[in-house]
Amino acid sequence: MPDPNSQPGRPGRKLTQAQESARVIKLKQAGRTFDEIGAELGISRATAHRRFYAGLRHIVEPEVAAYRAEHVKRLAMERAIVCDILAARHVTISNGKVLPEYEDDGPTLAAIDRLLKIDEREARLLGLDCKVQVDVSGGVRYEIITVPAAGDPGAPG
Repeated sequence: MPDPNSQPGRPGRKLTQAQESARVIKLKQAGRTFDEIGAELGISRATAHRRFYAGLRHIVEPEVAAYRAEHVKRLAMERAIVCDILAARHVTISNGKVLPEYEDDGPTLAAIDRLLKIDEREARLLGLDCKVQVDVSGGVRYEIITVPAAGDPGAPG
């Protein structure tokens, strides 16, 4: 009997986790239980369950991807405008008179502030500010050391 977990047309070649997740999702969409999926793919019920939810975490709907792409494009245009403002020379105007010898830092500082807001928006849009989950594996070893009470045999001094 061929290995149900091998790639179609390539006997003996195992599926990657992403491919296995995709198959689990398709089978689950078809109404199969995790027990049935595990039996068909030659994996445990728990592994089928893990592959299903791992696969769901990596699915990005086309509409969401299009939304993100459009907003990233718009943010790039806004960033270019802000960079032009940063590169320009801003002279001071006082009482209606242009004072070319004095630089006006106000527009530069406002442009820097706007650039930071654009960067923050892009980071949120792309999920760069998401919480990082750390999986710590390994064990903890506890050692209980007893100290004899005073007067007990073996007590110090």
